[in-house]
Amino acid sequence: MLQSRNYVYAERNKDSVVNLDWNEADQNVTVYENDLINCLSDIKLHMYGEYFPSHIRKLVNDFYGVSYQSILPVPGVDYGIEQVLRVLCENRKEVVCSVLSYKHFEVFARQFNASVKHINNDEIKKMKDYSGILYLVNPNNPTGQLLEIEEMIMIVERNLDAIVIVDEAYIEFSNQESLVCFANKFDNLIVLRTMSKAFGLAGVKYGLIFTSENIASLLYPAINRKCISNIVNYIINIALQRADRLQAYTKEVLETKERCADIIGEKIASEANFFTLLVNSVEKYREIQRKHKIATRSLSETYGVHNGYRLTIPGKKNRELFYNFIQDLKQNNVIKKVENYD
Repeated sequence: MLQSRNYVYAERNKDSVVNLDWNEADQNVTVYENDLINCLSDIKLHMYGEYFPSHIRKLVNDFYGVSYQSILPVPGVDYGIEQVLRVLCENRKEVVCSVLSYKHFEVFARQFNASVKHINNDEIKKMKDYSGILYLVNPNNPTGQLLEIEEMIMIVERNLDAIVIVDEAYIEFSNQESLVCFANKFDNLIVLRTMSKAFGLAGVKYGLIFTSENIASLLYPAINRKCISNIVNYIINIALQRADRLQAYTKEVLETKERCADIIGEKIASEANFFTLLVNSVEKYREIQRKHKIATRSLSETYGVHNGYRLTIPGKKNRELFYNFIQDLKQNNVIKKVENYD
């Protein structure tokens, strides 16, 4: 059985041409190099950045389709998770998350002396009258599984005394509606969004917390209003105006995934920009990985899946290299199966 373990940072393989191990975009997506030509001359490096300036707030409201004020920018969703748990764990000492889920959440929860309980999706769907903290990644990391929006709302409604945190880091790669439009309708819901994945801004670190006014009033004092730099604000301003680039990239990733499924001869059910391969030989897999100069993520240390690898799906820029890698694995009988976590 797959087991939850501690979060283990994967070291970057400096010899790799393409890093497909941290679920980042494989190219600049919404902000190009030319967009930054005037960056250093336009911004004031000697001053702290303004926290959520009005022009960015308007762009956020327009892009995410919301109009309420309880939105908190953070320097990356990891920072957001840490501050949310710092506040919530003062009164709630148990958190529940999926058996397989983003492990760094658990690192923060234990840091604030909370106990962590793992349950499967069927148990999560049946939860009722829970009063702790429930953390859901949707689509899930590392499985790529997606809970339907009706199921998510039902979980929130059945557990009004709990705080339900929904991490939508990969939602842009699915066809599902986001829960951000419901965040101000429930007093027990927090929705996390990031620009590290589909926006292609992992090197910028910018995330958003969507929630009710009541929860926002609790979280706001814990967030350092000097945490967003002028440079980050400059880049986010550009990115939020480039929705066409984001949509083009997510379409590229979907096309790459469909072609990979054809090469492997199996369905890839993941609703995110990654999927899991179980391999017949770890040694041979690593050999072929080195040959193609690609880095992927072993699921051994963090999840106990000793023959499992999570592969980030690239867009058009690196897809031919990726196809060649998959074909090489297939031809050498390295692929055991696509793990769809059924």
